[in-house]
Amino acid sequence: MVLAPRSPNRLLASLSSADFALIQPDLRSVELARQTVLVEAGHPIGQVYFPHSGIISLVVRLEI
Repeated sequence: MVLAPRSPNRLLASLSSADFALIQPDLRSVELARQTVLVEAGHPIGQVYFPHSGIISLVVRLEI
C-alpha cells in the first residue's frame, strides 16, 4: 500500500495515494481562532475538519 503524501493529520496520512488524490482538490488549510464553534447542535454539518494540531472539544449541554 502506498501512503498519501505526508500530512500532519494522521487520518489523512493513512490514506492511500489514490484515495488522498480523490479528496485533495477539496482540502484547504484554515486557521481557527480560539473558541471557534465548528457546528451548532441541530444544524447540518457543512464542513469536515482534519486538525493538524491543537484541541477540538465536544460540548454537550444536559438539561437538569
